[in-house]
Amino acid sequence: MSKIKNTSSENRWRMALGATIAAAMLHSPPGYANECIEVGLTPAEETVSDAYIAYYQRPADTAGLAFWSEALRDAGGRLDSIIGGFANSQEFDDRFGSLSAEDLINNIYQRLFDRQADPVGLSFYIDELQSGRRTLETIALDILNGAQNEDLDVLNNKRAVSADYLFRSEESGLGLPAMDLADILTMVTAAPGSASASCDAVEMALNELGAPNASFEIAVVNLTSGQPLSPLAVLAHQESISTFSVGQAASAGLELLAEGGDSSQLIAETPAAATASGTAPVGPGASDMVTIELDGSDTSGMHLSVLTMLVNTNDAITGMSAESVEDMIVGETRTYYGVAYDAGTEANTERADTIPGPAGGGEGFNASRDDIRDQVTMHGGVVTSDDGLAESALDQAHRFDNPVALISITRTQ
Repeated sequence: MSKIKNTSSENRWRMALGATIAAAMLHSPPGYANECIEVGLTPAEETVSDAYIAYYQRPADTAGLAFWSEALRDAGGRLDSIIGGFANSQEFDDRFGSLSAEDLINNIYQRLFDRQADPVGLSFYIDELQSGRRTLETIALDILNGAQNEDLDVLNNKRAVSADYLFRSEESGLGLPAMDLADILTMVTAAPGSASASCDAVEMALNELGAPNASFEIAVVNLTSGQPLSPLAVLAHQESISTFSVGQAASAGLELLAEGGDSSQLIAETPAAATASGTAPVGPGASDMVTIELDGSDTSGMHLSVLTMLVNTNDAITGMSAESVEDMIVGETRTYYGVAYDAGTEANTERADTIPGPAGGGEGFNASRDDIRDQVTMHGGVVTSDDGLAESALDQAHRFDNPVALISITRTQ
């Protein structure tokens, strides 16, 4: 059974596919498919592989190829005896079920030959389909079998890529989803280097699928003597994403974290590739560790943000925003010092009713932003009752100096 790629996250290899093929088209010498693995398919397998290319417009998967090749051999090699069952699938309904007759025919030409149907052929096949004289699956096979000149060059390149995928998939025990396979064949043209570049992309995709997911351990040590930290929030994301920035207003999620120690909204509002959270506060002098795992081994452009609240404050946070980990190797550790920031969302009254930590036991988050700055700044420290602020719930034990946290990131896989 092949392991199928998880498509819940962005497939970065698909973006690389277009660039890889474009480069090959520009720089490769004549003679296509020179880097594809030459595979000797049986006559039945060749017929079924062509049927997948024509009807589903993708390479066959290994299980489908084995099943329908055996069925074709049992039927004496007569494709017309099995094509009805072959064509009746949820995959076809999901991908093509809403298309008109004209769109269905044009789609076959576009996917097979990278062009629209000629007007005469389009009109003929629409009439055949709508009259019921022909089925779409037999029309698709007719169009494929009639390929010549440049159309045949395109088709042979698609055949080479399909065979290459079948070999690599069988050897590795891995498989790509139908839509990804269709996208691969869509990129194949008659251009020199097109097939070989697509075979390279197949190899890259399967290698990425077979590689272990990249994972990181994030350890945070609380360096204060009287400021517990809220449960850690760790987010993996691209460089363009910022969880906080000095001089900028805090997001709604950051406000909730900074005032109440709740990271749920920050995690929900951030377009992250992966997230992880601590399960308990981190007391003074204590530490906690969380593990974050990416969906895949590719760390291109990947950055980590780590955030936590100093809970015996109104809205102080520490951590780091968007530190690059894309070039970290397995076993490498990087260490950072976390300083205290003021989220700028709540006035630093230090009153018990506004501090959620054990020094106050107050409400924590309040939707009203009453800090006149309304922007993230470096924190100037707390004002305690020992400093003469009678209404302050804090004493000298709750003071802190920078840095307030030691953050270590280790790539474990």
